[in-house]
Amino acid sequence: PDERGGSKSRGAVVSGVIDAFGVNVILTGNVQRYGEGSRLSLELRDAATLEPLRSADVDYASGAEDVSLDELPGKLAALVDPAHQGGGELAAFASPEPGVMYSYIEGVGLLQRYNDASFLDDAIAALEESISADSTYAPARSALGWAYWRKFAKTQDESWIKKSRENLAAAVRLAPDMVRPRIYAGRVDCGLGETDDEIDAYLGALELAPGNPEACRWLGECYRKHKRLDEAEAVLRNAVLRHPDFFWVYQRLGLHYYRLDLIDEAIVQFQKTLELAPHNSHAMNTLGAIYYNRSQWTEARELFERSVRLWPSCQTYSNVGLMLYYEGEFKESADNYKLALQWCDSTKHYSWGNWASALYWVEDQREFSQEIFRKAIGLAEEELEDAPDDPGLISRLIGYYTMCGDEESTRAWIKRAGRHAENNADVMYSVGCAYEEFDERELALRYLGDALRHDYPQAVIVGTPLLKELVTDDRFLRLINEESAPADTSS
Repeated sequence: PDERGGSKSRGAVVSGVIDAFGVNVILTGNVQRYGEGSRLSLELRDAATLEPLRSADVDYASGAEDVSLDELPGKLAALVDPAHQGGGELAAFASPEPGVMYSYIEGVGLLQRYNDASFLDDAIAALEESISADSTYAPARSALGWAYWRKFAKTQDESWIKKSRENLAAAVRLAPDMVRPRIYAGRVDCGLGETDDEIDAYLGALELAPGNPEACRWLGECYRKHKRLDEAEAVLRNAVLRHPDFFWVYQRLGLHYYRLDLIDEAIVQFQKTLELAPHNSHAMNTLGAIYYNRSQWTEARELFERSVRLWPSCQTYSNVGLMLYYEGEFKESADNYKLALQWCDSTKHYSWGNWASALYWVEDQREFSQEIFRKAIGLAEEELEDAPDDPGLISRLIGYYTMCGDEESTRAWIKRAGRHAENNADVMYSVGCAYEEFDERELALRYLGDALRHDYPQAVIVGTPLLKELVTDDRFLRLINEESAPADTSS
């Protein structure tokens, strides 16, 4: 439905798909009566013009028990690739046994939410049902191998590792042209620290499908993790070379550069991503974060606001709230953080802490904000029970107690921070803010200076309302000048 509650036209829906995912062809289909049975009519269309390119029909006899999907994969393959001769990866999805593909599709859908234990268990059950109907069905073997690995990751029960590897090996044996089980096998090898086997698995996938975007992604990740940076870049660039119209390969290359702090190169790739998929929320948010870190507030906020209009979520509303906060628009910031709570995990401290931080500076809302801070404190302290030395949690708790005006608890948490106050930029920043609130300017300058020397964003410090007076202090201005001055390389 559109914003007015009516139905969008078919063209408008397709246009949205093009902008979000950068597709250039779409597959449409419809089912109609045909004689005593039914006919599934498929059409491959140009995404921009909706002109039909190729079509195919699959006929089914009357009666649900006669319906089989085994003919469908070959038909789909022929539509997408006219040179397809019935072999290859798509052919592996056919099974003569009824119900096999239905259980497989159900399992794969549930597996997309593997972080939820109940969904993961249901996915395993559906995929096992598919295999029980056809033990040679390679796609289900492949997906089940990955599901078993996710089960190990969640439970640390090593019996799942053996089951994972057995099913992935079976999938490769049953369908040697399938790429995905090799990629899954590589990711399992990665999780077990078996780097040589991991690389071999990805290279095996790329032999079958040169430039496969997902195989390139994970091989590039592996190379980057092991400091083989030239090889990582070459793999990702190969994906771009082979798929120049696919937005996702530019996005992955952009993330590679971003993680290496090659920001100008990253910007080029994210801009290309948005050229191909103008409504891609992930690229908008990442590019917005880059502009944010460069203190380009206007450019960052424009991207974040576009993103939230297209894909409202915890992250997108929070991003807009963050930018408005540093622009001094505290009421609007608080409104966006409150909207974010509709999507955020309400058991996480930051979901409430962000909202409270903006509310604190809104007229007549300080007392209410401190109630919200107390809720955030309770949740953060619960999280700390599982991670008692987490510097991110400690930093947040120092900030929350500071804003509650609880000096005694704040000083206790500063003491507990220990070494983190000497080597973690987030903790240094929170400690500096606390000392400024306690009117201890010298200590505040010391810790904020240390934070800058540990690459804490200067723009965040300058934009923090609690530090409004400190950032005009000549001593702070000298700190900034010292940090921005070029190093003396003379001998």
